[in-house]
Amino acid sequence: MRIRYQHGSLQLDKRRNGPDVWVYRWREYLPNGQMQRRGELIGTIEKYPTKTSAQKASEHLRLTANSDNPRAETLTFGALLDRYMKEEMPERYSTNLAYRSYIERHIRPKWSNSSLYKLVGEGAPFGACGKRRNRFPRYGES
Repeated sequence: MRIRYQHGSLQLDKRRNGPDVWVYRWREYLPNGQMQRRGELIGTIEKYPTKTSAQKASEHLRLTANSDNPRAETLTFGALLDRYMKEEMPERYSTNLAYRSYIERHIRPKWSNSSLYKLVGEGAPFGACGKRRNRFPRYGES
């Protein structure tokens, strides 16, 4: 079966009590070949009053929906940052605070709207922009 790139869909679900909510939906294919529908709550209509604002908030979920098909022409580095902050951010308070500060003050303003495909390129997997450079090698290493 050919794996296709999914943009997913964004739907406004009505609630009996409380404000309506935005839900991002996509499909996952199980190892046995069956399709399973997935969805994740984005936020209320009060928090994201327009569909465009809800789409920006759900952009990082396209990485999850397309984990088997890592073509990222339309994904932005900001979406990758959002996913990192949601799923991979260190739990230790001081580290979390420092990382969040670096991301919000320095990285996000400069790189958040850049295309992930242009930054990483075709050959590299998501999140790996090359080998980590050690600027200060240990004694005896060159």
